[in-house]
Amino acid sequence: MAKILLTICQMTVSKPFHLITASLIAVNFCCGKALAFPQNVPLLPASIDISGTSQAQLINTVNASPDLKIHIYTNSFTISNKSQDAWSYVTDGLEKVGQEEIVLTVLKGDDEQNQAFPQLPIKLFASIESLAKQKKVVNVGGYTEFRTQGFLAPQFKGLIYTRATALQGVPLPANCIAMVPVTKEEMEVYQTAGPSRVMARLGREAQFFPCPTWCDRARKSSFNLAEIAEMKDDPIFRSAKAHTFSLTALQNKDHLALKVNPKTSDLLLDLLNQLPKDSALRLALGIDPQADALLVWESKQNGNRSMIAPSSSGFKKIAITFIALLPGMSDNEILSGSDGCALMMTQSDYNRFREALTHKRQFDLKMNDKSMIKNFSIDWADQ
Repeated sequence: MAKILLTICQMTVSKPFHLITASLIAVNFCCGKALAFPQNVPLLPASIDISGTSQAQLINTVNASPDLKIHIYTNSFTISNKSQDAWSYVTDGLEKVGQEEIVLTVLKGDDEQNQAFPQLPIKLFASIESLAKQKKVVNVGGYTEFRTQGFLAPQFKGLIYTRATALQGVPLPANCIAMVPVTKEEMEVYQTAGPSRVMARLGREAQFFPCPTWCDRARKSSFNLAEIAEMKDDPIFRSAKAHTFSLTALQNKDHLALKVNPKTSDLLLDLLNQLPKDSALRLALGIDPQADALLVWESKQNGNRSMIAPSSSGFKKIAITFIALLPGMSDNEILSGSDGCALMMTQSDYNRFREALTHKRQFDLKMNDKSMIKNFSIDWADQ
């Protein structure tokens, strides 16, 4: 079996490739129609059936290494009203080396027998264990990139990691994340705009909120080259940017809240301290576990905005995938664009914002009358 060469990462923070002032970003951001809430967007409810009582069948336990076992199950669930059989690989032993346990679910072909499960994932898990022993671990929002070959199918050149969801009858460890293979184009979007933009589009394509936790080896890329070029042409990407999946933001009608804890606030402060005081910063956010809807990036040709949500959604906690901090403005205003927001602040209020992060204090800011989103706040959590 060919050796797997991979790069594994939990979070990436890119140094500014252009330091561009917030005022220039704001002028370009305003070119799009500002909406506080997407209008006439498709709402895609969860369509996977996990309510059944049948249990998965354990078909094999393989030793990936002396200390790492891989339990392999067969199970069935329903996607878009079609029953689908799958293999689920569940690790047992990664937690001992500081890595959360991982589940990988692979849809089976119609003619594939239970014992014909792919062998490559076992080799991959052994590589992940070896990296974890070197203190190189991956978490939700992280990625693995393959430098030599595709994984499970030729189009898959990397993996992203998301929160594990209950799959019918498969017992999962308490601390477990899901591994999702992605294409070269999706990896490029990840590097450009962050993991949540990729997860949201995958969720839209699979009609599952917020992101599918299985691998369909027959699927095509959810982004094309024209869409990637459009993203890279966005002026916001000429500013400093950071992938900060541990930071999340939720919109409730006319209120936007940035959710932080003492650890993530220190991370944000460290990023801000690396930049000139008038530099814009784009934060690629994570998907808040409490979100009941998620904005999805669309091309201008497709209307630029859409949203996915579970069928039980009240649309009161809408997750955005990025927030652009624009200090030194003449007034306070929030602009909505694609799947995120631009937060425009006067220099004095931006300084108060940083002080609130420093001293772990509550922060509330009222926007001007033109702003479609009227209020912004920092919401603190213990961890």
